[in-house]
This record gives sequence, C-alpha cells and structure tokens, in this order.
Amino acid sequence: MTKRHIVVIGAGVTGLQTGVTLLEAKKYDVTIITKSTYEDNDPYYTSLWAGAQWRTHASEDDLRQQKWDIETYDHWMDLIARENKKSGEPTSSGLTLIPSTLYRCTPSTSPQRPPWFAPHVQSYIPIPPSSLPSNTTAGATYTSLTIWPPLYLSHLTTLFLSLGGRILKHTLPSPLPLALATASLLVPTTSGFVNCTGLAARSLVPDETVYPIAGQTVRVRGVAGALTTVEGGGPGVNDAGPKAGNGGVTYLIPQPSEELTVLGGTKEEGNWSTVPEPGVTREILERCGAYAPELLDEGGFEVLDVRVGLRPGRRGGVRVEGERVRMGDGKGEWVVVHSYGHAGAGFQNSVGCASEVVRVLEGMEVDGERKGPRLMGMELAVLMYRA
Repeated sequence: MTKRHIVVIGAGVTGLQTGVTLLEAKKYDVTIITKSTYEDNDPYYTSLWAGAQWRTHASEDDLRQQKWDIETYDHWMDLIARENKKSGEPTSSGLTLIPSTLYRCTPSTSPQRPPWFAPHVQSYIPIPPSSLPSNTTAGATYTSLTIWPPLYLSHLTTLFLSLGGRILKHTLPSPLPLALATASLLVPTTSGFVNCTGLAARSLVPDETVYPIAGQTVRVRGVAGALTTVEGGGPGVNDAGPKAGNGGVTYLIPQPSEELTVLGGTKEEGNWSTVPEPGVTREILERCGAYAPELLDEGGFEVLDVRVGLRPGRRGGVRVEGERVRMGDGKGEWVVVHSYGHAGAGFQNSVGCASEVVRVLEGMEVDGERKGPRLMGMELAVLMYRA
C-alpha cells in the first residue's frame, strides 16, 4: 500500500507528538516543517518554556479535552512503568512520577464533589477539612507527573526521526494558501497537512482569536516534596495582584532531574512581552513559600532564574478540525487538519489530541492526490514569491 505523505507545520510538543502518532499509524510518511526547534531558545517556540506537569484544565462538561488528558496520562504512566521508575526518579524521556496535591479556594455552601478526573488518576484521596491550609476549602492528593520540556522534546524528536520522519527548518510565508503552496514545493509528494503552529496561527491562518497568555515563573534550587497547585487563593495568593490571573493560581513543580523547582505563576492574556517583572517575582516567591518550607533558608528561596513563557491561547478553545483550502488557481484544494490553541494544556493534551488529529485526517479521506493539477499549485507558489 502506498503511504500518504503528510506535512506537519510546527515542531512544538503538539507537532512532534502528531508526527509520531501519524508514523505509528503506519499509513503515512511524515515531514515536519518548522521555523524553530527546542534547541533554538526561541521565545515564540512556546513548548520549551512550559513548567511542565500533568494537571487537567478540562471542565466538567468538556468531554473532548477530558479524553485527551486521560489518554496522555495513561500513555505517560506506561512510559514510566516500562523503565520501572519509582516516585521521584526521572525517566530517560524527562518524565517523573510524583505525588500531587491540589487545593481549591472556591467558596461553597455545599459539600465539594470530587473532580471529574478523580476515578481516572492513581491514588486519588480527598484531604480532610481539618487538614486543609487556611483559606482553602477543598483538597486532594493523587499521583501525577512532571515533564522536563527540553528532555521530553528531545525524546519526541528522536522518536520521530527513528520512525522515519523528516524535519525541515524553513519559515513558511503567510497566509495559509501561500504557506501550503510553499510547503508543496519543499515536499512535492504532499497529500495533506496538519497545522500545529500555536501562536503563529494568528498570522498564518489567519485566526484573530489566537492570543498569547504570558506566564512568569521562578526557578529555585532544590526539589519540593510534592507537586502542589492552589486554585483561586490560599495563603498569600489574595495579595498577588492582578497579574496572578485565573483567580490566583499558585503552583510548585519539582524537577528532580535538574535539582530544581519551578514556582508560578501568572496568566496575562494578550501580553506578548517575555521580559520578567521583579515585582511579580517577589509575589510568586511570597505565595509559594508556605507550600515548600523545606526549600527556604534564612534568605528565602535560592533563585536560579526567572522566565516568561507565552501560552498559545484561543478564544473558543482548541481548534482541532479539518478544512479544505482552495488553491490560488481555483482549480484544486489542499487537505488541512488544524491543531492549535491549546493554551497551557499542550503537554497534557498532546497524546490524546494527536490521536484525534489522525482520526480527523482519516475521515477527510486523503487520497494522496490533491485535487487539480499539481503544476498549477507549484506555479502559483513561484508567482507569489516573485510578487
């Protein structure tokens, strides 16, 4: 059977995982075209700047994103089990099994129900009210994991290449029809595309509903005893100021492989700046101190560095859907599946979302032949370049 050749645009965690999942389906040849990789230290290559952890953002009624998150959780747990790693021991792919504590500060007059994910994660145990920190209204512990982005992105890249994938570094022009025409020149056998461009989708598609969500974090020396998240308040959080965002989410993400902990955070919608603010750094350190006293000395935390990453948000949520894009000559069309707008959930969505991309692509019945003469598409690209 002749394999179809799919071009994935973008090599963040979404693009790399999509490429891997396509190759594992054994129906496709895959080329990734990307401006940047994890090795380039590009502030707009958003995956590199993640915390990162498994903590679902899916609401109680968002069944699609719930499915993605649990599929990814299960896949990662399998990877950890294959290496026979215990809690706190990093794997070769940058995953670390770790106890997680989740606190919530939402006022409630009725008993708190367990969150939707409680039956799907390992060792979920509610915290008795008498054991909750001040200003929190509910809490639970469960087994989660952290991800060290540089190592995990390297793992995905190596896996993708070992499965026969190819990566081309090239900056594609906008808008989308011109990008697809250019990609068709670079990979003449292309029969379909997957758009995993994150923030770049704002100008590429173009999709004006895409926007940045700036997040400032502080990396400190030492490994906190638990992966901790405080949603909506908690000790020190109420004084965090408007930059805390999202009701003042506080998190501590241990990274045992690097002997450090990532403290956060902020969520500033629409902010493109990647310059850290000293006042925000102080706020984060104050908010996190109560949850990791083991990392404090007389001078507080030992700060290693301060970073600002941009999450690729989208009004209306993640876009995973197929589209047939008309060629500029009007005589044919390209098959495209979009996968962008994951905001802060790109890592924990990645495996499940990639599986859905493959299903959407198969449903569009990519037949390996773009409609209309291929030469017309190539001539169009050349003419546009000359213009």
